[in-house]
Amino acid sequence: MSIEIIQTTLPSGKTVSAALARATRADAPGLILIHEWWGLLDETKAMAERLALQGYNTLAVDLYDGKSSMDPAVAGKLMNGVDPAEATATLTAWNTWLREHGARKVGTLGFCFGGTWSLKASLAAPVDATVVFYGGVKHAAEELAALHGPVLAHFGSKDTIFTPELAQSLERALKQAGKTGDVYTYLADHAFAREGGPNFEPGAAALAWQRTDAFLRKHLEAAAGTAAYTPPARQASFSEIPLISIASLGRGDATEAATIAAIRKAGQEVGFFYITDHGVDLAKMHGIIEQCRRFFALPKAELEEMRLANSQCFAGYLAVGERGANAQRPRDLLEAFNICTELPPDDPFVLRKVPLHGANQWPASLPGFRESVLDYYREMDKLGLRLLQAFALALGLDRHALDAQYRKPISQLRLLHYPVQDQAVDEMMGARSHRDVGVLTILLQDDVGGLEVCNAAGEWIVAPPIDGTFIINLGEMMKLLTNDQFASALHRVVNRYGRQRFSVPYFFNPDYDARLSTLDQFIDATHPAQFKPIHVGQHMFNFYRNLWPNTAAMAAE
Repeated sequence: MSIEIIQTTLPSGKTVSAALARATRADAPGLILIHEWWGLLDETKAMAERLALQGYNTLAVDLYDGKSSMDPAVAGKLMNGVDPAEATATLTAWNTWLREHGARKVGTLGFCFGGTWSLKASLAAPVDATVVFYGGVKHAAEELAALHGPVLAHFGSKDTIFTPELAQSLERALKQAGKTGDVYTYLADHAFAREGGPNFEPGAAALAWQRTDAFLRKHLEAAAGTAAYTPPARQASFSEIPLISIASLGRGDATEAATIAAIRKAGQEVGFFYITDHGVDLAKMHGIIEQCRRFFALPKAELEEMRLANSQCFAGYLAVGERGANAQRPRDLLEAFNICTELPPDDPFVLRKVPLHGANQWPASLPGFRESVLDYYREMDKLGLRLLQAFALALGLDRHALDAQYRKPISQLRLLHYPVQDQAVDEMMGARSHRDVGVLTILLQDDVGGLEVCNAAGEWIVAPPIDGTFIINLGEMMKLLTNDQFASALHRVVNRYGRQRFSVPYFFNPDYDARLSTLDQFIDATHPAQFKPIHVGQHMFNFYRNLWPNTAAMAAE
């Protein structure tokens, strides 16, 4: 698709230009796209082309008479030099042009400076849909009475230019004016949807575009069958978070050697990777997500009967935002159900009251839940052992060199539920940025998304769900074993996709009495040991105690 530069004449006689991206249908709805304060850049024209592919004859207008600059000082002068009356006349003229060229419906869409003018254009001449990305929208209800169509507006909760208070005032004014409007505030800063910008937030941008696409389709009536708008989101590529088939593990041949090399490279460079061909039945993967849905739909009173505080094993239910001994730790916007290795009352470790060993708590009203969860737990234990042996080879060890530390592992399965999060709630986010504490984690995501990983450059990238895969990430104990030569990446979860999210991480931890220290081959004169040896059980007990409230475990200590 190519951009066509067209012109029209204002009532004053002045000629103005715009970049037109045509949809496949001449009578497609029209969309007026208004640039940021930088001016009409190539990236705005590229956005017009993408919107045209979605079924809109899109005009990327120019309110700077052909000028643009990425220098903030120059851009500021260009913005302040705009004559409001002329800008209004220009946008009204383009509205007329679109209608004269076959558009039955017309909408406006703008960012920052363009967001401000998106709403102003809608007040000056009737449009059928108005989209504002973080613009100056301070208008009284009496002014908004001139609106013909509905408004959709997106703001960042950290924005100090167009603040959340401005978003709230727009919402109030729309209601007072009796106009339809949806105003959303995201856990993000100003210009969060600008790819490549310093404040780009891919999760917030994706959700905002998802809502924008649905809004425009509904109110501009785009032709059926066109694809949803796909923003240029900064998702991880497979060079950043690799996708590795582990079908060859255990073969002892050249194919397995190549897989081990890929795992080694991922461990050293990223600390995160997807796995396929892992042998876990897809039905079980989908089934455990369904068990999450069943569990977190239980009445609150029943969930509270299984509170983690009742368990000496840190197993049970955690409500949103609960904290342990570390009261300074940020609270997470999630609820959880923790499951440990299920042990009978006559197990020697239970009889000896070894911490972190015992039985789980189970809901009485969910038939089949316990059996399904424990079956999945066993599947993860088997998969964890396969991966452990692969990592042993990746570390230059014998395949079974680490097995002895996993005779009775204190692993933990967690069922997690993230409520919908459009904005900060008491400064909570889904899961704060953190590194896992154990050796490795096997994560199953549902289809919603929300996982973000901090790469080596300090950039947050989205790790999208891929059906049928697990994400493997390394923890701090792997860093200890390798003297920090294998990565333990920061990661977080922010559920900004408009749906509740479920995920199931399995933390594959060694035996309680295992003692971990840095392997000899990772220590030399230029690489002295960076970590002290740890007693796994004590380390994990202290970690859990600081993380979660647990009076039963404290009493038993």
